[in-house]
Order: sequence, then structure tokens, then C-alpha cells
Amino acid sequence: MPRGPTGNEKMRALFPDIKWAYYGVPRLEFYMDGKTWVTAADEVKRQTIEAQFARYAPIIAKSDWLCPSVYMVVGDRGDGGRPSPDQRKATRAWTEALVRASVDFGGRVGNRVPVIPFVSPAYQPGGGARIRGLIPAPIIEECTLRPILDAGGDGICLWTAGAYFIAQATGALQPGKDPDPEAIAALKNWSEDFRESQAFLRSPDGVASLRNRFSEATAAMAEQFAKAWGIRRTAA
Repeated sequence: MPRGPTGNEKMRALFPDIKWAYYGVPRLEFYMDGKTWVTAADEVKRQTIEAQFARYAPIIAKSDWLCPSVYMVVGDRGDGGRPSPDQRKATRAWTEALVRASVDFGGRVGNRVPVIPFVSPAYQPGGGARIRGLIPAPIIEECTLRPILDAGGDGICLWTAGAYFIAQATGALQPGKDPDPEAIAALKNWSEDFRESQAFLRSPDGVASLRNRFSEATAAMAEQFAKAWGIRRTAA
């Protein structure tokens, strides 16, 4: 029997002028049996990349751009979630491998679309990182922006969700309910990083201050990328 149209094809028919992509596609795990993209054997890394190509090739063939997620998630719990030099090196290697694989995958399916990874100026949870803490500019350059450009990425998609996380951490999201552990950790980190009391950060002035900080960090990351992009184009 003939195959009916897929969900992708139906949406394209309904919205023919919209570009379509799938968030977080393709994907590479940060760890492979406890090894990183610095310490794992070349054959293990090759097998991992090929397995992800087999999984995502049909999706990539239908995408108008690729948006892998390269958020920083790894940190040293012994240093308050800040990434150690080895973790920064591993993060850079992983980011470059993921973006390079994305560029390669598009070519291999005959669909050389732009690769525009999702990035954030704040640490994301999942690997002991300093949850929601704003990432220093030198680490953003080393671990996120430079490897994206070196691997042939075409841009970045900045995702901050600052207003949501601030509301979550300060209790405004669910009034009368205790915040979850991630929200508690985020507020503690902001209090330490910005040298403001948690009580102040929960106040209207504190919330406004946090929103400004996240907005400024997002703009600064965009400016960092624009500068790095200009250097790459000049060098090319």
C-alpha cells in the first residue's frame, strides 16, 4: 500500500513558507562508558557518531536547518559546580565533535543545510554544573563559541529562558509552594555570584536585577559570537 504523508510533510503543506528543524538533532552523548570526547578511543567515537547518523539521517534529510544543543552542563561539584580545566577541555571537544558531525551528516544525506546550535550564557543542569549560574566570557569563548566556529557552524541560537528560571527560583512561578531543588540551587548560586542576599533577589527589585543580568549576559554572548564570526570570516 502507498505510504501516507508524514507529520513533517503535512506541516510543510500547511505552512509552506516556514523553515522546519528539530531541536537537539543530531545528538552526541557527552560520556561514552565514562569516557569523554578527549579520553575515549577513536574507534569508540567513530562508532558513536555512526550510530547517531543511522538514528537521525531520515530527520536530517527533511530539515531546513540543524540545531544541536551544546549547552554547558558539566562542572566540578567540589568547586561549587564550576568546570575544571579538564572538564572545559572535554566540553570543547564534545561541542566541536557534535557540530562537526552535524555538518557532515547534512552533506551525507544530500541536504547541506545551516548548522545553528542552541547555546546559553548560563550553565544548565544535568552534569554537576553550577545550575543557572552565568558562564564567564572566557569559558563561553573556549567551550562554546570557538569550537562551533572551528567545526563549521553557521550561527548560534541563543536560548536563555531567564524570566522563567527567575520566576521559578524566586517562588513567583508557583506562589505558596516550595521551589524544587534546582530552583533552590539556582537562587543560592545567584546570591553567591552577585553578592546579594536571597531575600533581596526574591523582592521586586531583586527580580528586576536578575532579569537585567540575564538580558545583559545574553546580549554579551551574541556580541562575543559576532566578534568571533568576524575574525573567522577575515581569516578565511
